[in-house]
Amino acid sequence: MEIPPLHPEIDDLPEATVTLTPTAGDGDPIEVAVKVAAAPADRARGLMEVTDLPPGVGMLFLFDGPRTGGFWMWNTVIPLDIAFADAEGVVHTILAMDPCEASDPNDCPRYTPDEPYVAALEVAQGWFEDNGLAPGAELTWTAPAP
Repeated sequence: MEIPPLHPEIDDLPEATVTLTPTAGDGDPIEVAVKVAAAPADRARGLMEVTDLPPGVGMLFLFDGPRTGGFWMWNTVIPLDIAFADAEGVVHTILAMDPCEASDPNDCPRYTPDEPYVAALEVAQGWFEDNGLAPGAELTWTAPAP
């Protein structure tokens, strides 16, 4: 799937394909076309100011090692879901996140999983449920392509 223009600040980010395999053979693998946010500035920006995120398109956040910090929705205008995956690629937490209209980012709630993660996948809110994906799914991705 080709990713349409989302926002000038992220349109040039590398792209990859994420494959989510449901737990215990509960369905076929599902692919998501993603922009990859691996640099700190790209992760901090995320999907801010994106006004439309088509089904099957998202952003993959990659980290150098396990982390426990959360995500916020400051300057993010569309509701999102986020799936957190551990170092083995197993999704352990899926959270629904709502836009935050606070003028100060510190006034926005943080969406934090209970376990460490090395990757996080954001998609339009409801996409995981619509596709029958739940914690326990396996998350893999292709190498980012510029």
